[in-house]
Amino acid sequence: MTENTHDKELEVLKDDIARLREEISGLVASARTAAGPQTAGDQPEKTQDAGEGKGSVDGEQDHDMWMNLLHTFETSKSQGEKVIKNLTAEVEQHPLTSVVAAFGLGYIVAKLWHQGDNQ
Repeated sequence: MTENTHDKELEVLKDDIARLREEISGLVASARTAAGPQTAGDQPEKTQDAGEGKGSVDGEQDHDMWMNLLHTFETSKSQGEKVIKNLTAEVEQHPLTSVVAAFGLGYIVAKLWHQGDNQ
């Protein structure tokens, strides 16, 4: 009976990991949308005020900032996926240990959360 319980918990964990991957993909898509066009030819032309001569420089800086943010996010996403893949393999190899560790971590978080409510 405990084997069934462990299998069910493993399936729930796999579903949670799959949902997390979908959410990360959605965040990447949102970041790409917010970053705007990827090529210089696709960028809309900026209008400059007569008193300001730095419109295109600001646009380039904004584009560079978004590209750096997107690159950092993509790097973080790939690292997160590697961690999830390694965690999944570890859980499959040691299901009982994983359940005990998850319970212990949940207990600690609950205790910390409960202490925060009392203060």
